[in-house]
This record gives sequence, structure tokens and C-alpha cells, in this order.
Amino acid sequence: MDIFLALINDLERRSNVTIMKNAAVRSLTDDRRGVRLQDGATLRGDALIIATGGLSYPTTGSTGIGYRLAQEAGHTVVQQVPSLVSLSCVEPVPQDLVGFALKNVGLSVARPDGKRLFEGFGEMTFGDRSIDGPLVLSASRQVSRLLHNGEKLLAHIDLKPALSAQVLDKRLIADLDANGTRIFNDALRLWLPAELVPLALTRLHIEYYKRLNQINGAERRRLLAFLKNVEFTLCGTGDYSAAIVTQGGVSLNEVNPKTMESKLVPGLYFAGEVLDLDADTGGFNLQIAFSTGHTAGHSSATRNVVRE
Repeated sequence: MDIFLALINDLERRSNVTIMKNAAVRSLTDDRRGVRLQDGATLRGDALIIATGGLSYPTTGSTGIGYRLAQEAGHTVVQQVPSLVSLSCVEPVPQDLVGFALKNVGLSVARPDGKRLFEGFGEMTFGDRSIDGPLVLSASRQVSRLLHNGEKLLAHIDLKPALSAQVLDKRLIADLDANGTRIFNDALRLWLPAELVPLALTRLHIEYYKRLNQINGAERRRLLAFLKNVEFTLCGTGDYSAAIVTQGGVSLNEVNPKTMESKLVPGLYFAGEVLDLDADTGGFNLQIAFSTGHTAGHSSATRNVVRE
């Protein structure tokens, strides 16, 4: 909000820009140099910039109207999907895990045939039938469109990414030998935070009160597999109200990257999230907005146009 107010103040005080409030746009004018408002009024200029944002954060008033306006002007608009967003799971998440954060874990997302679409390391959290957090947001950029088109994908969480399976197995053998009289339910805390124990018990199918010196080789290998690969089936994403950005938009092939002017309609410009342009978390999407906005504004203000 502070950045928003600073930009508004700069526009009004230093740049002599008139800001029209409660002036919803209905459509473009026939010459694509102006807009018709919902109240019937028409605004015209020497150039027009469509910088209406995407579908994310609808509470800010972002409705995605820019996509429709671009299509009215003859532009190709790439399918929109939520991005930098949580990923929905088929399997239920135990209540103990909802809101719990895992740090320093590995995450990969793959098709059922094993083809990897994303691989990363960092922090993630669990929601109600979803996974979230910085690592998952990054993954969503690579898989959101596939999920929205009906594909089922697999998320693989490596709880011990610093250890190879071979090294971890040797450690498990040593731990089982050193703690032989402890019962399995209690001993899981040797390798897992308490919040993950209910999920492990559900997935491993090992008797709760079995002593560690009774764990057989097959059971130890199931424990090893769980520590290296907690698997969830992904079936969708969070909605636009939770998405940081919208993926998709006006095709970049139809926009001059040096000026942000339409290649189809002279005098029409695009900036920001309405474009088919997005990036990872870390301020990159704000940079896209500022850079394309500056370029479009400067280019439109300095182009040679004969006034009608």
C-alpha cells in the first residue's frame, strides 16, 4: 500500500496526471485509441496503454478485463492459470501437519511416467489437502497449466536431501541397533518431527508398538523410502485469490519488446501482468511490472502521432 500511494502521489503532484476514479471501462473505441466507459462516456488519446493486471488478487479490483480488450484489438491471448500458488493434493493431509513448515527439504514434481518437471530445495508448508510455501510456489510455475488442463502429477518430498539413500540406510541400521528396545511409534522421533509421525504411521503400515529390534529388512526399506520420498498426487492449484501472479496473457510474439507497442495496432501498448510474462518469486514480477510500465509509458509519450 505504501508503494501504491507513493506512485499515486508522484503521478498527481509531479507528472500532472489526472486519475479518474469509479470509471470502469466497457470496451475499446473502434480506432483502438480510446475506451468507452460503463456510464457511456468515451475517452480518447494519441495512444492507449492496457495495464490492467491479471486475474490474481481480485480484491484489488483486478478482473482480467485487459485480456478481453486485447482480444477486441485482434491479439492472441494465451490461456490464463494461477501461478506462484499452492498445489492441491488428492490425498488428505493429517490435521497435525496443516500449517506445519518443513525446512531444508527437496521437492520434485513429475509425471506418472517419471519425467521430472521441477526439482528444488528449500522450505514448504502443508495445508488442508494442499502443499504450499516458497518451494511449492516455484514448482507451480512449471506445472500449473498442466494441472489445470487435467493432468495428474506426483510431488516427491525428500525429507533427508543431504543424505544419499545408501548413507541414510546405514544410519537407520545403526539407529535400529542402538535403540532396539524402543517401540516404533516413539522411535520415529529419531528421524522425524512429531508432526510427521501420524503420516508416517499411516503410510508405513508398521505396528505402532513393535520394538525396533523386531523391525525386519522390508520394513526398514519402507521407512527409508518414506524418508527419501513422501509422495502426494497433485490434482490442481489454489485459486486466483491466493495466487501471486497470473500465468498467460497477451502473446509476446505480438508486442514489440523495445517499446511494448502492439505489432498489430499502432498506438496500442501493453504493460505488466496482462502480458504472457511471469517469473519466480523474489521481486522479479514487480520488476517486470515496473520495467514494462516504464517502457510503455515512455514509448507512448514520445511517439510521433498526428492528432485528430
